[in-house]
Amino acid sequence: MKEICVIPLVGLNNYAIVSDGRITYGLNASASELNQLVEEEKAIVNDPKLQGYEVGPKVASICLIPTFNCNLRCQYCYALGGDTKEVMPLSMAKTAIMEADDSKEYEHLNLYLAGGGEPLLHFDLVRDIVDFARSIYSSVSLNLISNGTFNENVLLWLKDQKADLRISYDGVMHDKHRPYRNNKSSKDRVVGNIQALASSEDVVLCVQSVITKNGVIRIKDTLDDIASLGVDMVKFEPSYATNTSRGGKSLNPGAKDFARALFDAIKHAAQLNMKLDTGFFSEPSSGYYCGIADVNRIVTPQGLITRCVEVARPNDPYSNRIMFGTISKNRLIVGSELEGVHYSKRVCKSCNLRLICHGGCPMFSIWEHGFPITKSTFACTVEHELLPALLYELAVNPALANVVIDDEGYNYC
Repeated sequence: MKEICVIPLVGLNNYAIVSDGRITYGLNASASELNQLVEEEKAIVNDPKLQGYEVGPKVASICLIPTFNCNLRCQYCYALGGDTKEVMPLSMAKTAIMEADDSKEYEHLNLYLAGGGEPLLHFDLVRDIVDFARSIYSSVSLNLISNGTFNENVLLWLKDQKADLRISYDGVMHDKHRPYRNNKSSKDRVVGNIQALASSEDVVLCVQSVITKNGVIRIKDTLDDIASLGVDMVKFEPSYATNTSRGGKSLNPGAKDFARALFDAIKHAAQLNMKLDTGFFSEPSSGYYCGIADVNRIVTPQGLITRCVEVARPNDPYSNRIMFGTISKNRLIVGSELEGVHYSKRVCKSCNLRLICHGGCPMFSIWEHGFPITKSTFACTVEHELLPALLYELAVNPALANVVIDDEGYNYC
């Protein structure tokens, strides 16, 4: 029997009935009408005729952190990028790519190149990594996170690779948040590259922007700034200082302040015809927020295998739990799954938001409470402040769905 959650919304007798891939509304619904809607939804989602699915191509996945080196000194950096300058040997990257396919039968590779530093500072290495991956797999999807300070040669290469890109840019707060290591502004370079990528049909571009305590009141200004560059997809993330961050907790926005600002940004994005990846509103499913417990394999420049980019050095807090393998003798050797991280069905089993928030980011919870996994107070507060208001707004203003929803499987009644 598939799960169904009933979420009370803003106003009297307004509800969202949430199930796998579906949101059905009961507005101004009496108790009997609500019960009828729930029973109808149970019948739909548990219909055996709807349970089949097509098997797609076999896909392998690996994430590499090419370097800890960085040319920026971002105010809030979670990884202390640039404090050390380790670079991954190409031989190590090749081993990780070959070992990404346990069965040796996969046709496609999802290759992720992530931060910890700035991957494209070592462009020759990145290019060689991608070339090798393409020589091994029939097809490769390149997913890359960058600070956007690369030169024109790199820009042309990214277009040629048809990369899926996330470029970090903080809009009106960028100069304060993301200077070069000599404290000069990186804004002009980043803006120029974003404009060039946004005007290209060859790449998929999302701009990700970190919202600090000082920046939360200017989130709509930042959205206007990003929109002016031709960008149509934005991801806002709250600054969340940890034990390994460059900045302190004074940078963090309040949870309710962030939730309200994000809600305003979503409505503003609708006026700008933009899409917004909130990180706090996911496609309804009984899945988990991320694959930290089982599927994540992230290779550090030192050849260690971690479950999360936020724990990438052997002396990082919780490295004894989050790291679970190594590259050794041309083999990728991994340990067992991380028990207890997928806590949403255990800790959140009585929460009616769990099918949308999926328990939230496990590292939020680990940084806040350690082990055993509980629930991040910050993330939980954001979800409870944001989701009932957002779900109601989606019901009365269907155009808003274009901002936060891509999947046609959502059902609005």
